[in-house]
Amino acid sequence: MYGKQSQTDQSTALDNAVKRVASGVFETLKLIIPYLTWEAWYKGDSYNVGCRPDAGLFYYKGILIVSGEGKHQQDSGNAIERWFKNERILRKVEPNVTFITFASGSGAYEKGRIGKILRSAHPNGYNNYQVGENSCYLKPDGFDDAFIFKTLSKAVKDKIALIE
Repeated sequence: MYGKQSQTDQSTALDNAVKRVASGVFETLKLIIPYLTWEAWYKGDSYNVGCRPDAGLFYYKGILIVSGEGKHQQDSGNAIERWFKNERILRKVEPNVTFITFASGSGAYEKGRIGKILRSAHPNGYNNYQVGENSCYLKPDGFDDAFIFKTLSKAVKDKIALIE
């Protein structure tokens, strides 16, 4: 969680937590899941721009299975609108990717800025995990590493179970 930091510091702390924990998820799961790989970014191709989601990209047998973002925003501004770029690029790469967002800040509630902007991309609501879909967790005070780890690990395992 992020305490009494500036908004930029809180945003950076969340981004860094998601990156660090996602890397840890991969390091843990690669020991027990053959064919699991992880990349920090999608480089794109001659027709499509790349992206660098905070959680990186988890692949199983070469198929993109899980990715995610950390987004921190107050109840104003437009930072959350940039979320759509990564989600759209990755859905083009793999339409059934599980894309998880960890959203914090005063705009991280259903009727807040984040909730309103992301509503169209989360038809099943918030704080509601969906395999192969977009799932967004809203928590104004932020997330601890254990929650991020548990959530990403479950998503990877659940997606692999569907493939196998």
